[in-house]
This record gives sequence, structure tokens and C-alpha cells, in this order.
Amino acid sequence: MHISILSSLLLSAPVWAQNPTEKPVVEQDSAAVVIRTDLHAEYLVGERMLVRFEIDNQGSKTADFADLAARPWLVRFKVTPKGKKSQTRYNVPPKEDSNRRWSLRANSRKEVLLEIPSSSTFKAGEYTLEITILDDQKERRLPAHQFRIRGAEPVSGSISYEALGTSRGGHQVVWSHRAQSGFDLYLHHADGKSPQETLGNYHLLHLKKPVEPVLAQAAPQQAWDRHIYWLNSKNSLSYVRLRGQTLRSQPVDLNFPYPSVELVDRGSTDGEGVLHVPFWVSAPNQKGGELRVASVDSRGQPRFRSVLRAVTKPDLIQTGVDSTGGLRILLGSQGALDMYKLHPSLGLPASGQRILPAENNVLFARIGFLPEAEGVPGGMAIGTIQKLAESSDDAQRVRVAWASVDGRELKSWPDFALPTKASIVDALITIDTYSVLIRLADGKHQLIRHNAPPKSVASDQLGALVPDQNGGVLLRRFVRSGPIRTSQP
Repeated sequence: MHISILSSLLLSAPVWAQNPTEKPVVEQDSAAVVIRTDLHAEYLVGERMLVRFEIDNQGSKTADFADLAARPWLVRFKVTPKGKKSQTRYNVPPKEDSNRRWSLRANSRKEVLLEIPSSSTFKAGEYTLEITILDDQKERRLPAHQFRIRGAEPVSGSISYEALGTSRGGHQVVWSHRAQSGFDLYLHHADGKSPQETLGNYHLLHLKKPVEPVLAQAAPQQAWDRHIYWLNSKNSLSYVRLRGQTLRSQPVDLNFPYPSVELVDRGSTDGEGVLHVPFWVSAPNQKGGELRVASVDSRGQPRFRSVLRAVTKPDLIQTGVDSTGGLRILLGSQGALDMYKLHPSLGLPASGQRILPAENNVLFARIGFLPEAEGVPGGMAIGTIQKLAESSDDAQRVRVAWASVDGRELKSWPDFALPTKASIVDALITIDTYSVLIRLADGKHQLIRHNAPPKSVASDQLGALVPDQNGGVLLRRFVRSGPIRTSQP
């Protein structure tokens, strides 16, 4: 039987060792070695069951324990479906055992993540799991654990394409699942080069109430080390930080010094581990307001930094990150486009500059990254959709173009017509082509691509646009029991 070993490292206590809602299984012996697992009350049908083991020496003397990373066959999983016979699953040991052991200093721990072999084939239902570790010195049996397997039921989450670094960190989506009791937060991971291929849905946290989770943007090297946050009330949010396929700690609350705030687009985790959350605060008279960013350092100390005060909320607010994870904010008002950048100092407000004047009539903009090519310097750039002056009442003429961060046009395509009263839902602009998802006046949707006729998109196919490995376009969306599907439009 095959078993996967996903990690083994020395570290501080992770979230599941502290989360009382998960009730981790604990086994302790006379030598003060404690075994913890992150077993959950519920798992998703069709997904691998991953079990994280923490071997913790809480004694004052050095202790040793079988190296489960090098010798995973020592872990036996006895699985009993309700009303049926038990099956014991484990990795077949090699002909020669390495006999490797961990040496655990006082107050130190090791961690390893193992997969229950063939657990993705388990059917929906109720189960009992008994785990035995065949340590050389002592056979250790953990208390029996009851769990259920159910189909995925996504209730919230935001799907968006990240232009920077998906080939390294893959595509990630944080989403919330309606469990039989409460809600479970998951991290969906898809292959960066083949977005249709799901690599896993990793359980992060159990919550009592539904939330709208936001996955912060980050530079490629921090894809597995960024924050997740969500609003709890009109003026408070909670945030946690990824540590690979799990979390570093329990959620931390952040209270805003305003009666009410509105989160806008996505924040970021920068290279120093600082979380930046953009939000809009309406003025007391409800006319205009202010765009601000809450910057929270590693000690949990927030600074509320000013970006823009305006008599009306900007028509367009889009965020992105630079190569260090620093937050950039695009603001569009009455056709003009400005870019704001946060300074590394937590005490300074954002600084901005005009990218495109109002006569460009910017309808859509998104921060992207272009490869170096003939006539194109490469690096950070802004993909835009602009309305042309010769538009009429019957149709609006638009053009797609790349602009540099200082407003120079880098590349453009011939203009095309958008139907009357059509609105842009999403757009994917690459160095070679573009795709624009629009909503028509009658509520139907179309996909417009360069050098291709418009294509109708059914309501159950709607989602975020992501590129495929051949330069084409895919739609990624939530589906029941999916939980996320990426397919051709």
C-alpha cells in the first residue's frame, strides 16, 4: 500500500495543537513524550485523508522516538465503516528497515504529515479510526476517533487569478464548507501549469459561524506563508497566517477605530510578514469617505494608513503586489487611473501617481507581469480596457492595452464593440491575447476573445478567468461536491 509523507520538521506548536474545537488525540507515556494528531470531525468525500502527527517531548531529559518520516510503515490505520468490517491500512515495510530514530531534546518536537492509504476511495458515511504506532520500544495506541465523510458544500470563498508566481506556488483558493456542525475552512491547491488538476483541499480551521474568507496576495516565495482574513462584524476582522498546508496559530482579532468599514479587493502579506488590509470608510454624512489600509505587524500591532480621501468612492479599486509582496492599489475615477504604493514604513501613508488621464476612459484595470519581449521591457505592468470616444448609444467601442506603471503604452489590440449596457465581469490579459467575460443587458453572459467570435457562457459555468498551459482560457468556479472546478468555457 502507498502512503505519502508530506513534511517533517522541528517547529513551535501549530494551530491544531491549540484549537479546542478539533479535540486532538493525545497519547502520553511515562517518558513525557506526547503524541498529538489533528484528526477532524469531518472529511470530504473523494479527498485524501491527511493526518498530522506531533511527537512532543515535554520532559526535562532527551528522549528518542521512531522516525516516522523515514519509517511511515510503523503507523497503522484501522478504519471501520459503521456497521461494516474493519480494514487496516499501512505502508508495506521494505526488506531492510533503516531503524532510524528521532532524538528529541527536552521541550522539543517533531512533526510529520501522513496520508491514510487510498482514503480518497472512502464512501460518504460514519467511521471509526484507530491508530497504532509500532515504535521499537513501545507499541502506542491512540484513542479511537469518530469521524464522518460528506460531500463538499462550498458556501463562501473568492476565486481570482494571480499573475505573479502561480507556476511556483500553484493556484490557491481559500473557501468555506458547510459541515454537519459549523463550518470548515479549506485551502484548495491546483497545479500552476495545469489548473484543471487539483492537488489537494487542505483543512485549515473549524468555525462556528460562516465567514467570507480573503486570501491575501503575496510574492511567489510567500505563497504558503501568507494571511487569510475575514470580517466578524461591521468594524472587526480576524486573521490567521498559513504555515504550509496548515496554520501558524489561532485567529487573531483586529478592531477598527471606525463605526463601520467595507473591505475592498484583496490585501497582501509583504516580505516582512506584515499584513496589509485595504478598506473603505464612509464619511459620517455618507457623502464620500476615505480609502485606508490596516497594516498589522508580526506582533499584532496595527497602523491605519491613509490612501485617499474622496467626495465619492472610486469607480474601480483593484489591488496587486510587487515582487516583494508590497501592496499596490489601482484606483479608477471618471475614466482616469491612479496607482498607489505603500511605503515599507508602517507609519507613512500611501503615495500615488496618475497612470492614465481621464480621456483614456478606463473601464477595467488589473496589475500584471509581462515577460520580456521585443518592444516590451517586461516586469510589472497594467492590463486595461478603455472606452473609445467614438462609442455610440448602440454600442461602446473598447480597446485592450498594456500600460507601464508610468503610463506608457506597451502593447494594444484593435478595438471591438461591446453591446449596449454590457458590463465587464472579469478579464484575463496576457502578453499574447485577451479574454473578456461580460454581462449583457438581459442578464446573459458572453466571453469575448481576441480573434474569436463571442461565445455564450451558461450561468452555471460562470467563474474567474485563468490561463491554461497552451495560452487559452479556462473558467474556475465553485461547484457542489467539487468543490472547485476549472474547465473550458
